[in-house]
Amino acid sequence: MNDEKVWLTETRLGIWSVAVIALVCISVALSYTRAILIPFIFSLFLYFMLLPLMRSLRQKFNCPRWLALAITFMFVFMIIISLGLFITTTVKGFFEGYEAYQNKVIIVFEQIKTNLSAQGYNVEALDIEDQIKKIPVVDILKNTGFGVLNFIGKLALVFIFLLFLFTGTKTQSAEDERVTNELLIEIDRKIRQYLITKLATSTVTAVIVGVFLFSMNLDFAFAFTVLVFVLNFIPTVGSVIATILPIPVALIQYENPAYIVSIVAIPTVVQFCIGNLIEPILLGDSLKLHPVMILISLMFWTLIWGIPGAFIAVPITAVIKIIFEKIEGGKAISNLMAGQIQN
Repeated sequence: MNDEKVWLTETRLGIWSVAVIALVCISVALSYTRAILIPFIFSLFLYFMLLPLMRSLRQKFNCPRWLALAITFMFVFMIIISLGLFITTTVKGFFEGYEAYQNKVIIVFEQIKTNLSAQGYNVEALDIEDQIKKIPVVDILKNTGFGVLNFIGKLALVFIFLLFLFTGTKTQSAEDERVTNELLIEIDRKIRQYLITKLATSTVTAVIVGVFLFSMNLDFAFAFTVLVFVLNFIPTVGSVIATILPIPVALIQYENPAYIVSIVAIPTVVQFCIGNLIEPILLGDSLKLHPVMILISLMFWTLIWGIPGAFIAVPITAVIKIIFEKIEGGKAISNLMAGQIQN
């Protein structure tokens, strides 16, 4: 009897050891192939979101396949162009007004320096103006330009993957959908529901926050509005970052503390109400992921793929959970990811 217990213990230890080694190997492979996998995953999620548009064009408006494909890709192309214009305009606007902001920052720090001196602190040796003027603006601009070019290159790769995904998709009639693999149908349905819900809630959040920021005449209000929309796709952390980002600009721009507090308070309330009250109702139990699992997946995919990994952490984890739910022997892992721990 003791020998059987020892054998079972050794077997379980061996299984867990193999699982850990496999996880490490997969993580290394994912990190090594990130240059290809990240654009492919993004194109796959775009495919899930845009496929209903193409189906509607074909079935409701009787568009030929080539025309539906052309309209869909024209829509994607317009989004990419708008994104590129936004980035270039925002960067250009920032560097055009850099000197004015530099002077404002110097004034703010000089006021702080004066207040500290009045309190008896020795800060006369701190040459704030000289330190601020030493900031390597040219290098920052150069790195920003390289970053934008790299981002455009990644978008082009996403566009190419998306083209192959759509051209490789046959006409989706009702009969075709019935014979499609059950696993793919569930992944398609749940991921599309998640993405569309996030798209809707992020848009509403960005519009409300944007209207408020514009009403406050905050500098770079449009840029902060777009960042609110984009960062809302990162669970938990994204909304916090989107709320914090305008604070430095508000501190420099406004003298009235009430304005600065409102720049933080109003977006926080909007983010909380939509993200914690409305969005869970719309999503329901579609993903069935425990909040702790979402946080772990966010840390893991950010570690493996950086910022892009943070955006796609939840849908990727949801896909993995669905796969474990359908395969033999994976139900326990799926339940664990949903927080359903069985005794």
